[in-house]
Parts: sequence; structure tokens; C-alpha cells
Amino acid sequence: MAELVKHIDVKVIAMGNGWQTIELTFDETRVGFLASYIGDCPLSSLITLVAKIDEEIQDGETPFKHHIEWFQEPGVMQLIIDSDGTIDDIIINRTGRDMLGFDFNVDELKDPEDIYHFKVRHEDLRNAVVAEGTSMLKDFGLRGYNDNWNDGPDNFPVAAFLLLLGNEVTYSEEDEVSFSRLDKEIDLLKSIL
Repeated sequence: MAELVKHIDVKVIAMGNGWQTIELTFDETRVGFLASYIGDCPLSSLITLVAKIDEEIQDGETPFKHHIEWFQEPGVMQLIIDSDGTIDDIIINRTGRDMLGFDFNVDELKDPEDIYHFKVRHEDLRNAVVAEGTSMLKDFGLRGYNDNWNDGPDNFPVAAFLLLLGNEVTYSEEDEVSFSRLDKEIDLLKSIL
């Protein structure tokens, strides 16, 4: 049984066209790796995943389980988060073998070379992801981040990041559409710069 982590940190160590080296620190344990463009961008996918958990917490949809994969060529890192809305149970699997599909089942990773297991407060994970997202935006900007990852038109998940910063969305039952305020979103982005 994993003990509750007191300190979590997320750092993008380096980034270039088609790759990103990221390090996750859980107390004294560091898990670092280089991820390839053939899969998800590590920081971007973490931002999106944490925002998705936040939405599910707000909707009262707990507990839930999510996973993301980062490809290393060869090999894959798989991060599985099982959350009750307050505590995130995180398992990180690493294997030197390539997987055949991008959206493989979380149970398909047989005999991983390394397994890490951490329990973290969801708020601590969110804060670490927001801090590194903010740092990347300050250092590179949106276009620079996207160009460095893989010349992508939208690799930094702006909408998910805004949600983590507290962006509010309203839903019109009558029109069945959602709305957000652009001026508030611009103010949220300005508040971190």
C-alpha cells in the first residue's frame, strides 16, 4: 500500500521538435523519461487529464479511473490514475517494448520493467501541473510550445488549462450549448504571466 506523498513536482526538462523530456517527482522518487511525438505530449496530456478529473469531481462522478500513455521509441510509459475526488492513486508502468496501438487497454501492459505506485492529494497534483503549465507558457508561449513539440496547431490544451485556472462555463438548457467569457479567459491567462 502506497503512503500519501507530501510533495509532488512536474518539470519539463527539455523539449524539441517531436519530443519532450519530463520528470515527475513524488517526495524523493523521481520518474523521468523522454517521450516521442508518436503519442501524446506528456505535459499537455497531464493538463487535460487533471482537468477531466476536476470536471468529474464537480459533476459528482467519483470514483473513476483514467490512463494516458507516452511513447519512447522503443517502449512506453503508462500513467493510470484512480481517483476518489480527493486522493489520486497513481500507478506508473514502464516497459522497453513498443505497444501496437495508441489506445490499448490498461490491462494489456504485461510484465512491465518498472512499476511505481503513489498516492497524492488531487489538489497537489493539480497545483504541480498548473505550475509547470504556467512555466511553459511563460518560457515558450502557445505557438512556441506547439512548434517545439511537433509543429502542431493545438498541442497546448488551452481550454483544459483555463479550466484548471478556474474558468467558468455556463450551459443553456434552451439552446443546448455552452458558453464561456473570452474577456474572463484572457484575464485568467494574464493573471499567470
